Amino acid sequence: IQKQYKNNAKTIQKQYKLQGVSLLDKQYAKVKYIDFAEYERIIVLSDIHGDYDGFCGLLEQVRFAKKDALIIVGDILEKGNQSLKLLRAVMQYMENGNVFMAAGNNDIIFSQWYEDDITEEEVLWYVNSRKNNNSVLIEMANELQMEYKTAEEIRALKIAIKTAFQKELQFLQELPDILESPIVTFVHAGIQPGDLNKQPYSYCLTAPAFADQTHRFEKTVIVGHWPVSNYRDDIINANPYINEKTNVISMDGGNSMKLWRQINYLILNKDGNILQTGYYDNLPKVRALENQAE
Repeated sequence: IQKQYKNNAKTIQKQYKLQGVSLLDKQYAKVKYIDFAEYERIIVLSDIHGDYDGFCGLLEQVRFAKKDALIIVGDILEKGNQSLKLLRAVMQYMENGNVFMAAGNNDIIFSQWYEDDITEEEVLWYVNSRKNNNSVLIEMANELQMEYKTAEEIRALKIAIKTAFQKELQFLQELPDILESPIVTFVHAGIQPGDLNKQPYSYCLTAPAFADQTHRFEKTVIVGHWPVSNYRDDIINANPYINEKTNVISMDGGNSMKLWRQINYLILNKDGNILQTGYYDNLPKVRALENQAE
């Protein structure tokens, strides 16, 4: 992984930029405070990545109800082919008052585009780099029946999206970067020790391999962003990665990214204790007819 980043540093930096994150951004992260006292369960998931069907399947699997709080730790957009449908579903769920979401680096894809920090040529490169057209930008263009093959068409699309998708853009713009509660801190990629109100914005959304950092946090920190299978080099394991030494839990199951994709979830009680860990995927299941080697 490190070799891959080193060999493709310029490409990765360009991709982060197109996902609304400047690696040199010094803006502080936005913090939203929530209290879970009225809820029986707290269901936590992250990195759904445009998988509307998987999102609905997971909620059905855990029997999500009004008495539960649902926390989404970022990245509902990009890499899957149902980003726009998923975005609208999450917006509708949040109107009920028991669903909370922190922004992920893929969820703020529009921010710098409309602040003129990235060019039409860079957006053009980005949409052309999306495998199988898996981008909310392409979904919006298709809904508007607009082309996106030239920089001029991208400029026209930028104007049209701002008009046609005002509610969606406003929702994404207003997402907090950190969800803080009396029992757990939720952030997409990571936080640094110290004042929660002075956390570097770019670090909160893009910190790599955060679950292996060495600082122990007094309060549990739950993150996504970094696929948990990256923490293992002996076996493939996409289940939630719990680092008891640092009090960090990493959630990203690699959905829409890895061949062994899944959407992970945690179920906590109102005291922050883990009641259950699990995952949802739509991969085919088979039965092993004989005992397998360890």
